[in-house]
Amino acid sequence: MSLFHTLARLYTPEDLSSQTNIPLSSQQAHYLCHVLRLKSGDPVRLFNGRDGEFLAKLKLTTKKSPHLDVENRLHPQSPEKGPALVFAPIKNDRMGWMMEKATELGVQELFPVITERTTTRNFNRKRLEARIIEAAEQCERLTIPTLHDSLPLHDFLATWSKDIPILWAVERTKAPTFVEELKRQPTAMTFLVGPEGGFSNSEKEILKETSFMNPVTLGAKILRTETAALSGLTLLQMAE
Repeated sequence: MSLFHTLARLYTPEDLSSQTNIPLSSQQAHYLCHVLRLKSGDPVRLFNGRDGEFLAKLKLTTKKSPHLDVENRLHPQSPEKGPALVFAPIKNDRMGWMMEKATELGVQELFPVITERTTTRNFNRKRLEARIIEAAEQCERLTIPTLHDSLPLHDFLATWSKDIPILWAVERTKAPTFVEELKRQPTAMTFLVGPEGGFSNSEKEILKETSFMNPVTLGAKILRTETAALSGLTLLQMAE
């Protein structure tokens, strides 16, 4: 294993190339200088989801704010295929945990949908995106999942491409298992989980009549939204 894997790793929205300077946010500077206790000249890894991963050196001077001097590229950017998760928002603390673990499991896109039984219709997007970035930094991935704006379920279904199948987690209903449906549709990479209490009867009827929706079961147990989401994402990751 490369020694570079032991280095601190940070995300930046800035463009990355050799011989450039990258400013640090106050949170990043605090993390590097006070949590990790790095000194000026210590190496750090940087990525932005577009240009690959770079080696940089921490610079602490009296004339400038803390920044990173980019040196050479460690890894080129490569495509990262991964599943998409469609979910009804849940309480912020549980949703943040779900975002974090979904990122670790390779999710590429996150689609919040508002259903009749959705209890959390407003959420702290900035905080969730911070959890996503922290998870991407930790798990060594080169991309950052996209968190889309929330849409009512009906609007989401109306805008979704009919050529892209969605696996829909159902409970108390006879349906193929997740694995069985993946064998039938190996290209399916999008997973839908409903709200606490499940979809309403009218929503279930709409989903049943939607051509690209494919009901699947995760077993006999009734799972919480985040448990169902991570179970499905794990199976999708293993099927890649």
